[in-house]
Amino acid sequence: MGLTDLQKKAGRVFLAARQAELDALNAAEPPGGNGDPLHRVDRHGCRARGGASVGITLREHYETSPEYWVCYCGVIEPRGEFRVFPHDDCDGGKVAAAAGLLAWIWKDGRCLDPDCGLVLRSTRGRLVLAASRPPREERRVG
Repeated sequence: MGLTDLQKKAGRVFLAARQAELDALNAAEPPGGNGDPLHRVDRHGCRARGGASVGITLREHYETSPEYWVCYCGVIEPRGEFRVFPHDDCDGGKVAAAAGLLAWIWKDGRCLDPDCGLVLRSTRGRLVLAASRPPREERRVG
């Protein structure tokens, strides 16, 4: 399934907003390392266990995109429920991307040893088509 130019533009807006939120979280609560969004478990040399290799299970955070609209002036934003889109002086708009078309994925986890507690968190998330990559918990094999 190919995306239209408007859907791609809406995807870039969604990606930028979600990445900015993840960057703010990482700045406010710095992790001890990167949790790769493609991995289920990342290993680290646990200082509490004398450098032994210990797996940290990464929990997936999966967020689908809201409905994005494009204004006749070219601005693309999520359509708010109780606001004029996107500003009062424009003459309407149209849907650029349906709600749930895209998904944003990032992961985090913590070492279970209480003397270590190392936190891994993604520094970059992944943008995917929601239909081709459902949340990990709902994926079925076979």
